[in-house]
Amino acid sequence: MAEDNTVEALHKELAFKKEECQALYLEIKNQYKIEQSHKKLNGELRLQITSLEQKIVDMKKDEKEMLNYP
Repeated sequence: MAEDNTVEALHKELAFKKEECQALYLEIKNQYKIEQSHKKLNGELRLQITSLEQKIVDMKKDEKEMLNYP
């Protein structure tokens, strides 16, 4: 009888551990998706920053040219 209780308790613990592993797997999978979307967004933002920095450089050149021609 005690053996049956021990085996049943071990089965319950194993089932719980399986559920826990599955939940952790899903969480890791979700975190990976979030990380990938952040990397994509960071890449897009870097491109925008580079473009804006170039516009600033161009505008400063235009400003100097305009100041040379009164």
